[in-house]
Amino acid sequence: MEVIRPGQYDSTFGCNPIAAAVAISVLEVISAGELADNAFNLGAIFRMEMDRFYKTSKIATSVRGKGLLNPLIIKNHSIRI
Repeated sequence: MEVIRPGQYDSTFGCNPIAAAVAISVLEVISAGELADNAFNLGAIFRMEMDRFYKTSKIATSVRGKGLLNPLIIKNHSIRI
């Protein structure tokens, strides 16, 4: 720490006006675009299709989730080395 002097160090995101402007723009898009509702609806469609897949799968046991976060649960098989 004795090598770095005040004013020499710049963090990746610290006090970055461009990053702050981008973050504000993203929040505006999210709040104006009903993205949460769209994610919920698309997630329901995705889970329905994944349900069809896992019912015929030899390795998957279920699919679950909310919105667009949908994990496919894989059977627990012991691994032999």
